[in-house]
This record gives sequence, C-alpha cells and structure tokens, in this order.
Amino acid sequence: MGPVVVPVKERTREQLKDLKWRGFGVPSTHIGILPIIPNDSTSLLAFLVIGLNPRRPFDDDYRSFLVSLTQQVTNPQLSAVILREEVERRQFLARQEALDRDRLSRELSEAETKFAKFATRAPIGLAILTPDGFAQSANDLWKELTQLSVSSMRVAWDNILVEGKFELVNAVWDKMLMEKKPVDIQTRIKRPCKYTGSPDFPF
Repeated sequence: MGPVVVPVKERTREQLKDLKWRGFGVPSTHIGILPIIPNDSTSLLAFLVIGLNPRRPFDDDYRSFLVSLTQQVTNPQLSAVILREEVERRQFLARQEALDRDRLSRELSEAETKFAKFATRAPIGLAILTPDGFAQSANDLWKELTQLSVSSMRVAWDNILVEGKFELVNAVWDKMLMEKKPVDIQTRIKRPCKYTGSPDFPF
C-alpha cells in the first residue's frame, strides 16, 4: 500500500491556517497520507500525514522520496512500539510467575503442614526426602529407626542398611527418579527391632 495524495479543501485550509509552513512558507495544496505497517505484520498501525511541497509536482521520484521518508520516520517508532509491547509482555509474565510461585509456596506449605500432622500420629516411620537424598522432614519414629536427624546432610543409607541392601535401594531410588513413578520395596536395617508384643506371639 503506497502513499495517497489528496488536495487540500477550503475547510481543511482554514483549519490549518495557523500552521507555520516550512520551506517557502506557502501552504500546501496537497497532502500525502502514508500507511504505517510493521514489516512482520499486515495490520495497519497508523498513518503519517505530510504536507507536500506546492512548488514541486508529485511524480515517481516524489513518491519514492515519501516511501523512503516513511521508512526512516516510522522504523524507530515501530521499534519503540514493539519494544514497549515486549516489555509489557515480559512484565506480565514476571507477575504471573511471581503469582504462580506464591501459589505453589502456599500449597507446599499446606501440604507439609498436613503431612506433619499425619506423620505425628502415624504408627510407622515417615520422611520427606529430596531427589538428592536430603531429609527435609520426618517423624520421630523414622528418626528412631534410622538414627538419622533431619538436616542438610544426605541420608547415609550405606551406614543404616544391612550389607548387600544399599545397592538395591539405590538402584530402585534411581529408577523411581527416572520414571517418576511410585515404587514399593522391602529392605532391612542394621538396628535390631525391639518387639514389645505378647511373648506367646512368635517373632
């Protein structure tokens, strides 16, 4: 879409009478209207309106000049518009990510609170471990069975499990992390179990 040239009507000339015309100081008799369209789009962004030189005929050279002028004038403007839109988009994404982190943090806090309440009353040892093997939280029974405290130290399963069990547990752990599926496994720890039930019940 190229520039469109229209004559200046009497009504328009009256509206523009207070303008200080550049060049020879003579009011334009024709106005060029040039569309501003981004290079990566077919949508019209705006119009550039220029008062033409009344002492020069509008020919192909003049048309080429206006097209070149439009590109020189509008490209910085388009860059500014695109940059502003990109900044706004990134700001929106940053706000959305912050909201998502806050929501996930609240959900994680609620889940940990529920787990802590459940683990306190559970008759079994329970713990939450990170994929790297760090114990984040655990109930008292788990600590008693494993003789491990909840800290920044990795769980030393090779010191807890009986001989020959560490490799099996480690392999199952790696498989669980890779497949991201729950697993069930039975193993044995070095600490002897204290049975406090009925003496008539074989252990």
